[in-house]
Amino acid sequence: MDGQAHRGDDAEFQQYVTNFLAIKNRPFVLSGRMPIDMEDLTLFFRTTASISHALTFPIDVDQNTPPALDVLVATGASIHSSISTDEPMIFPPNLAYSSTLDLTNHPVLETLRNVLFPHIPSGHYLIAQRSHLEIVVQGTRPGPLNSSRWDDGSKVATLILTLPVRFRGGSLVVRPPEQLTTEAPLSEEHFRGRGGKAVGGEIEWTAFLADCEHSVEPIEKGCRLMLSYDVLLRSFGPCGIAPKPIIVPNDGLLDAITPVLHRSRGRRIAFFLTGTYDQICPADVVADSIVPLLKGSDAILFHAVKLYGLQAELRYAAGGYIWTAQQTVQLSNSPQAQSSYPGGPLPLSPASSSGSSGRHRDSHYAPPRRSMTPSRRAGSSGSDEDRHYYEDSGAITLREADVEVLTPPRAPRGVSGRRPAVGVTGPVTRLPVPFVSGGQLNRLFVNVLLVVYA
Repeated sequence: MDGQAHRGDDAEFQQYVTNFLAIKNRPFVLSGRMPIDMEDLTLFFRTTASISHALTFPIDVDQNTPPALDVLVATGASIHSSISTDEPMIFPPNLAYSSTLDLTNHPVLETLRNVLFPHIPSGHYLIAQRSHLEIVVQGTRPGPLNSSRWDDGSKVATLILTLPVRFRGGSLVVRPPEQLTTEAPLSEEHFRGRGGKAVGGEIEWTAFLADCEHSVEPIEKGCRLMLSYDVLLRSFGPCGIAPKPIIVPNDGLLDAITPVLHRSRGRRIAFFLTGTYDQICPADVVADSIVPLLKGSDAILFHAVKLYGLQAELRYAAGGYIWTAQQTVQLSNSPQAQSSYPGGPLPLSPASSSGSSGRHRDSHYAPPRRSMTPSRRAGSSGSDEDRHYYEDSGAITLREADVEVLTPPRAPRGVSGRRPAVGVTGPVTRLPVPFVSGGQLNRLFVNVLLVVYA
């Protein structure tokens, strides 16, 4: 029998495909297993009588129930009117508890980022902060739980670790956010798991979007202990809504830049970036897109400028011309198909590499494999042919933009009468922009300036 016979009605099969793709494209929950050393796993907690207890794992209630587990359950039930309440039983938040489980030793957060949050921009990170310890015992049926103490919207997910205590029943139920159910045929997910069995030295974890609700089905026997974490989105770099930089420039750099900024007050000064940012194509994104990617001395310089509370932005520049912060580098005669060029070096045709009319045009810096010395004075306009490309793309001269690029001065002329070319030593950021000229695929290299409004 052919495959068409198994499909039945084509419309029905297409609906199956549509439903599958809708669910596949909108994941809201993820689960897995985390390897740990059970002998080192311990839960410490304090009771209302200020007595500390230690609960070691794994625990098999069919064999033996440690007294510390009974104390833990009794302490959790002490703030509830009845142990059979429909409210989730949470260990009292005013009582101290901790565990030896360290999430930093496991790539769980990186897994969540890759699967549930694949579009988080660079410079943003997921961190986990312990939320509560949920206790589910026989005879209870806790209702939905969806509470957050983060009013700033920084919570993006919930992570639940099921500690290795044996139980039967008690499947974890996760319901998708309302906005997802209206767009796709999503339904609640049930995670039965392995009933707290410590098989192969692994514990189970489940993570879901912050807007989801979760509950636990009735426990038939035993106790289900779940450590819950709030997964937060944070920025520890120069980007984000509320960035919290963790870089503090050293005193030597700050002492050196202070007089420069002081004597440049009221002016626009600029520094060349020196890092390699091959993933950026100036034809596709504005220069400020590099801010989350800043590295090396570029990152330190940016933080130093922001430390003084000055306005700073990244802008593309080439041949004495500069683009505004909101502009991409759109060269004339460049077809739309080439504007998606990813940023790596493009192979040039024999005609363009031999120096004919299709030669590639650099900005005022030489290729990175040689010493980086300006081939033109910063602020100069270059050749008439270059000016044609710059001006047609919307760039203006540095003089018109009132931007002064700070570079080392030229060295005095030697005995031969020649002035050695000096300037920015070391590598300088050069980003290629593809374009077509005379039927040949070429590239123009642009630099990136950090413009400071001192």
